[in-house]
Amino acid sequence: MASHRAWLSAAQLSRQFFQSARYVRPTNSVVNDSSERPAPAPHPAVSLLPLFTCVPPPPLSAPVKRRFSTALPRGKKYHEAENEFAHEVMSSLPAYRRTLHYHVLGGEAAPLDAPVRGQQAGWAAQTAATLVSAMRRLQVSGDEGGAAAPVPAEPPAADPALAARCAQYSDDQIVCLLAALCSWPPGGQPDELSFRRLWQALDGECCRRLARWDAERALLVADLWYRLQVSRLTQYSGHLLEHLGRRLGQLSPSQLVQYLFFVNLSRRLGGVKQVDLERKILQCLPLLSVDELGIICMSFFKTQTPLQLDELVDAVVYKLLSCVETAKPETVCAVLKLLRLSVPARRWQVLERVYDRLLPLVDGFNSLVQLHLLLLGTQALVHHPAAVVRITAHLHGQLANIRLKDIERLLFVTMLFNFDPGVAFFDDVVSDLRSERRVEERKKYPKCLMSCLMYLAYHRVYPADLIATVVSPSFVSSINDSMLSSYSGLERELTALSCTLELELPGFVSELPKEYRQKHLKKHMARVPRPGTGRLTFAENTQLAVRATLAELLGGPDRVAALHVLPHFVTPDIVVCLDSSGRGLVLPPAYIRQPALAAKRPLPGLGHWVCVVVGGRSCYTRNDQHPVGNFLMRLRQLQLVGYSVLEVPWYEFQDKSHRLGYLRRKLQQLSVPPPVPLTPPGGSPPRAARLR
Repeated sequence: MASHRAWLSAAQLSRQFFQSARYVRPTNSVVNDSSERPAPAPHPAVSLLPLFTCVPPPPLSAPVKRRFSTALPRGKKYHEAENEFAHEVMSSLPAYRRTLHYHVLGGEAAPLDAPVRGQQAGWAAQTAATLVSAMRRLQVSGDEGGAAAPVPAEPPAADPALAARCAQYSDDQIVCLLAALCSWPPGGQPDELSFRRLWQALDGECCRRLARWDAERALLVADLWYRLQVSRLTQYSGHLLEHLGRRLGQLSPSQLVQYLFFVNLSRRLGGVKQVDLERKILQCLPLLSVDELGIICMSFFKTQTPLQLDELVDAVVYKLLSCVETAKPETVCAVLKLLRLSVPARRWQVLERVYDRLLPLVDGFNSLVQLHLLLLGTQALVHHPAAVVRITAHLHGQLANIRLKDIERLLFVTMLFNFDPGVAFFDDVVSDLRSERRVEERKKYPKCLMSCLMYLAYHRVYPADLIATVVSPSFVSSINDSMLSSYSGLERELTALSCTLELELPGFVSELPKEYRQKHLKKHMARVPRPGTGRLTFAENTQLAVRATLAELLGGPDRVAALHVLPHFVTPDIVVCLDSSGRGLVLPPAYIRQPALAAKRPLPGLGHWVCVVVGGRSCYTRNDQHPVGNFLMRLRQLQLVGYSVLEVPWYEFQDKSHRLGYLRRKLQQLSVPPPVPLTPPGGSPPRAARLR
């Protein structure tokens, strides 16, 4: 028979011991119910403590020392730091004591039944109480240097009797069994079958009993499953979310936070009505700490669920800005991520208020908080120049200490808001991307490297060796379903990078297969809007209005063409050709018949070719109407192809009575195309292209 240690090592089934399990919750303290929390003052005072210092509450009693493993199970590569942080927050608060596993695992062991003598008849002959008692005897006890309690030659879990009798166990015995499994040490050679048999039997029994359990016991059992690191494999977790989601009104504030912790684990909200959930959070928020708010924000962000109630968004902002000095960095990051996801463009003033409050404190933030503050306005296109300049300078000095993913995000912000940090910044970024310490990250996250190269290309920086590793057939062959599932636009972005380099880098010839490029250019092209087409977007309606006005102005629709001049940009443009006096010319068929998946170049010797680019809402920042970086790159590349560019911002083309005069003035102002590259409005002149 295999030893119990061999059975215990079923780590391949995600039995990981909790990272911080050396800390055991005390058992001999008075627990205050979360309903007894004192209500906060209407206007909480700002603490004068140093940034991100957290004064822990005094311990309820001396923790009991137990020996738990923090080793990762086989098949699990990384610690889930956010989940571990959230659990530590809950374990530090008395309101969660009755629903966390610490009081089950810690403290003095309860009296056990008399030891079983002899196993000739097998474990199947023993009573249910004896089986549970024998399992509990195998829990590790003593201090860190102690040894495990003596165990029988054949543990009860090796016999199917323990799993077969789950229906005979009381609720307390079910909890004891789960706690006993949590306390066992990992072994050497795994025997997956026995562990799977037991936890699946317990899982099914917990699901059957869930309907009669109150929220306290239901959450305690869920926390034991989390402690076993099989929470995501159990049916109980899904049933728990459905069960408590229908009883939100009965949950205390701490139970609501713990419910959302399991939402975060499962990455789904379940069947709960989001409006009801947000109203419950709004009701409980004054009774919660800022770090508990962080747990709530993690659950919404991990499920990619934006907040719907403006009142809740305002309450979250108020809580963050009032308590930021004492909030932990993980909490600030979680709140900033949810605000980035939830604040719509129409409420951009909310994000400006957050920027104005947090920017003076930025020197005390760690690099991750600084980065998420920098990213705060990217989704709503809210430009805060002071934050961009200051945080970029901070992160420039931390390039060696941040992840490749973070460098990608930093470059994204410089591209999006058309910010040039200077030659030294790009030299350091390229040098860091080439360094030996980035080799594993580049292999593991090829999308991050590809995006970095795309954002560098906007700034006309082209690292030749890095480009060769990405724009290549070998990179295409390495793209798998896992990469596409995490980033669906990877192939489109790779094709766009290839086309950009061919246009902007003299002598560059893409090595991407022609069929591959054409397939993904065609796949991601947006339709050319036609009059009478149903369900047109705001941008499509604006472009149709511009085309109709140009046709009226120039003498007919045969003088105006809507097509994808640059096929690697998703939306089409409008092309007209003017004679020397500014009158419109009929576009020749030879121009229209150019290949659809290639850049459309003006025909020489015919007239003055003009590309009219309609800038939609996503092409400009919401608070100052500055064009964003990828839109400016589009204008620049149209000029490189040979067009004069006429930009029509959406906000200048809304008055129907002035549209004809507006476009007439715009066309009259056109002259010889400006020298390349185009100087962005309000930006510094770009440097010459540099092949590194």
